[in-house]
Amino acid sequence: SIVRALADTSDVFGAWRVSLPLTLQLAKYSKEQLRLEIPFFVWVLSTSLRFDPDRIVNTNLSPQSASTAELVFTILPRSRFNESEGDEIATIFNWEMQNATSGLRQANLLQYALPPPVSIAVGNVELHRCPSAPFLNSNSPCPVQSDQKSSNSWVIFLAPIVAGGLVLLLSIWFIIFWRQRKMKRAAASGTAAPISAAWMTGQADHVSTSTNQFQGRHQQL
Repeated sequence: SIVRALADTSDVFGAWRVSLPLTLQLAKYSKEQLRLEIPFFVWVLSTSLRFDPDRIVNTNLSPQSASTAELVFTILPRSRFNESEGDEIATIFNWEMQNATSGLRQANLLQYALPPPVSIAVGNVELHRCPSAPFLNSNSPCPVQSDQKSSNSWVIFLAPIVAGGLVLLLSIWFIIFWRQRKMKRAAASGTAAPISAAWMTGQADHVSTSTNQFQGRHQQL
């Protein structure tokens, strides 16, 4: 469909925006009723004029006064050669709405259109497609997706924990390294004492032996 085709690209493309005034008191309708009326309007319009209903996007009903409203919708470019282009659909729609006995005028929201001649505004707009988002004007940025928000919040939450863990690991490594170095120094100083003592003991034995030998020689004399 046209939606899938345009979803594969982020390029800006042209479309047609149609605006129609209605004598409709929106305050009398609940949000649920209006939510159901819009897709039914799209179905009526696409069936009557014979084009892909997915080409109708950004349909909106907004109050203009206590007793009037504005119906706005956008027609996307055609995806098949056997369909009318958006400007042709807008022109045919205008003709139908200028005919008081038109069958299209009797259906759904269009029955509240002002009697002919009715002023219908048709203009060109530039849109772009965002992932998992409606078609937006070319100067409107794509909204941040909920999963991206969630991932960003997790990053913000985990960043100080990871940093604290790294500091803790470095501190433990430094303490272990310092203790091992201290133990090596203590071991080195501890092994030097017996060697020195043995040397002194040997020297003492040597002196004692020499003294005894001297005394023995003296007695013989």
